[in-house]
Amino acid sequence: MRTTVTVIELNNLDSGKLLTVHLTGTGTGALIFKGGQKAATAYFRDRSNGGDKLIKIGKISKLNSKNKNVETDSLKSIIQEANRLYSLSGTVGNLQAHLEDEKIKAQLESERRKTELSEIVQKKKIEEARGSLTDLFQNYIDGSGIDEGSRKELSRILAKDLIEACPEIAIKKARDVTPDDIVKILGKISARNAPAMADKVRSYLSAAYGFELKNRYAYSVKKSADAKRFEVDSNPVQLISKEHTGNPRTRALNDLELKQFYNTVAKTEGVSERMGLLFQLNIQLGGQRILQLSRAPWADYDFIGKTVKLIDPKGKPKNGVKAKRVHIVPLTTSAIKLIHRLQKVSEGFDFPFSVNGIKPFGVTSFSHAIATWLASKNAVLNDKRIEKFDARDLRRTCTQLLMRIGVRPEDNNVLQSHGISGVVHEHYLNEPMLYVPQKAKALKALEKKLKTILSEKPANEN
Repeated sequence: MRTTVTVIELNNLDSGKLLTVHLTGTGTGALIFKGGQKAATAYFRDRSNGGDKLIKIGKISKLNSKNKNVETDSLKSIIQEANRLYSLSGTVGNLQAHLEDEKIKAQLESERRKTELSEIVQKKKIEEARGSLTDLFQNYIDGSGIDEGSRKELSRILAKDLIEACPEIAIKKARDVTPDDIVKILGKISARNAPAMADKVRSYLSAAYGFELKNRYAYSVKKSADAKRFEVDSNPVQLISKEHTGNPRTRALNDLELKQFYNTVAKTEGVSERMGLLFQLNIQLGGQRILQLSRAPWADYDFIGKTVKLIDPKGKPKNGVKAKRVHIVPLTTSAIKLIHRLQKVSEGFDFPFSVNGIKPFGVTSFSHAIATWLASKNAVLNDKRIEKFDARDLRRTCTQLLMRIGVRPEDNNVLQSHGISGVVHEHYLNEPMLYVPQKAKALKALEKKLKTILSEKPANEN
């Protein structure tokens, strides 16, 4: 009774011939090799359920085979599998049925593992598609409709106060950011003695989350298939209170200071004539927001209707995008005279208030010009230097001057584009020209008062 076999014997096994190897242990059956032209095929002869049934195990290639690439098994692995089947035949009763069950279980296990792997891959893709806090903030910058100046400020905050200062939070998924994370960001800003900036960043972060929450379920907002998904359910900034109250500014120029500034600013060394004319025109127009006036191109001046169109970005946001409100300001006779002077020094320019005519003055140029004037001999009254002020203080000065001459607060607000919002304004009084007569009346009264204030020569003019 043969209990062993060699590779050489199998190589010499003629095609169609059988070689039986008896197995040891508890079981029923034997290992059968059947010769072939290129390989000997191994079977397990199963007698566990009565009769002879051959279960194929594998092949051993012949050394003299012309086909050297036949995929075959080692003799050792075939004998190991035969012994396994032999042992099973003594315990399972019906070996073939048991092997079928094993095959089905293996297929089910394989499918289960494929499903698990697919779920893992899908979850990974979803997680990768979820945007970080950096992505959320950048999405707000790109999609909220803010002006270029605000875009630059927000981009600087993103780079400095988020990515550079708190990289571990900046890369965190936006949905996983906690109030503690926000406190850490704001705390670092406050620690560099910038509490007002900390509150400003807090507002921007809150706005970024609010923008995403509003747009997430907005069916009218088109969403790109490859756009970042944030899946935020709440605003982690809402739990954090504003801490910096600041000191409200109260500086307003008195009549002598206003006269001195108005009559000398365009003549001050270091202040361009166009910049001086900007301040003078803004005072004649009742203290508009100087950035808005400086950015109005010549195309927005209507010399027939005697108005200038300003774009006020402080409108109520719609669908998360800040609306831009048109603010029409009538031009008085005194204002038109200034504009005629301005035309002579900005001929060919697209923007009257500009260094090169291509783009408006920079945001910091106004404070620089006022600082230059304050440092000059023109800022001295009765041997005393005039107290520091800025463009917002000039706006406040005009507001108070309008009140002093009896202009109603509501007319004052309309002239300076304050509080023009609400359902009535949005749906019924939404034509900017409707307010022009109201503004013109206020400006006519202001022009008359300014003529009185500005009539005398400045204190230091020879």
